[in-house]
Amino acid sequence: FGSRITINFTEMRHNMAEIPGLLFLADWFGVKEVVGSTLLVHGRASSSPFQPPLPSQYTDLLDRYRQDAGFRKLYDKIGRFSAIEWWLGREEGASGCCSFAETLYLTADGLLFPCALLHSEEFAARGAFGRTLAEAIAEAVPLWSGLLETCRRRAETIENCRGCPAKGHCGGGCPARALLVHGDLGCPEDRCELRKAVFEWTQG
Repeated sequence: FGSRITINFTEMRHNMAEIPGLLFLADWFGVKEVVGSTLLVHGRASSSPFQPPLPSQYTDLLDRYRQDAGFRKLYDKIGRFSAIEWWLGREEGASGCCSFAETLYLTADGLLFPCALLHSEEFAARGAFGRTLAEAIAEAVPLWSGLLETCRRRAETIENCRGCPAKGHCGGGCPARALLVHGDLGCPEDRCELRKAVFEWTQG
């Protein structure tokens, strides 16, 4: 059954050093892949002692990927972690926006959101259980198209994006993360310093 299993790993300050061991153990059990994502300081995480990784921990992981052939082979087989994936995809242009509306999020109350992170009722279609999904989506299109336009302008309107080496890759980052952490779609997202560290890292 391992080939059907994906382990989702939350990257936090206290557990980044565990990634190599986790990959080894997952491979030993035949797990399909291990996917990392940066801790989002929101909800219960806001009052927890856990903290997001440091930029130096991301560059340490890149150093390990560069220097350790065994780790690199194992990572390429089953690993998917932010620092390394950003670096490997650094030549790819950004879409100019996140991929919201590709994977919708439906609550038990019948609210339909454009993604699992963007839980602002301002952008929700209501009463999804009392009609077809197509009807609910049609109601949301004007809301989501406006959000899309805001998203596309992030890299040009956010002060932190100017001169950032990651700008062409992230397109201004995730607006949902910005809203959850800072309460404003127009704010930089919470992973900016991590992205900068990755894109400024050199293989020398």
